[in-house]
Amino acid sequence: MPNRAILAGQRTGNLTPDGRLPASATEPGRPNAGRIRVAVAVADEAIERIDEVAARCQAVGFRRDLTLAGIGVFTGSVELRWLAVLTSIPGVLAVAARRTMPERWPAACH
Repeated sequence: MPNRAILAGQRTGNLTPDGRLPASATEPGRPNAGRIRVAVAVADEAIERIDEVAARCQAVGFRRDLTLAGIGVFTGSVELRWLAVLTSIPGVLAVAARRTMPERWPAACH
């Protein structure tokens, strides 16, 4: 069965045929603008292979910070445009983006 992450990238034209980001997207020194913090939940049947699932996510631009293997979750960041690709990787159950509160609420909210 073909890798669903590769198929998703081929549909959008963003990934190379082997499921990786193009070299231009991974150049050293590229700014982190557009990256969001996410938590990735791994399916029960893939918890034993959590590092393999994380490696597949990293192949499409995910930067892993923390792994909570006991509960099948890892956290990190990804460019917003790659968020949908993460959800299509085999073994990924769900991806939750971090919501942030504004530093200062608009006057209308007081």
